[in-house]
Amino acid sequence: VTLAWNVAVGRAMARVTNVSLSSDGTLAVRAADRHWAREIHRSTPLIMSQVNRLLGEHVVTTISVSSPGPRGDGIS
Repeated sequence: VTLAWNVAVGRAMARVTNVSLSSDGTLAVRAADRHWAREIHRSTPLIMSQVNRLLGEHVVTTISVSSPGPRGDGIS
């Protein structure tokens, strides 16, 4: 999953994120900060398309994005 993520999003975004894929198809993305989380959230349809092109159709069904926040909350 990490290799597909790195190819799909590019070097800059890959450096500031960590990803894991759950058995239900949710790709959990942990961004370094809220700026990157917003960028990922805004690009979710394109990223999902590219990741699924690399991993197989419908492997990733949802992308959940989180980042450290002032209260420790994330963006989904």
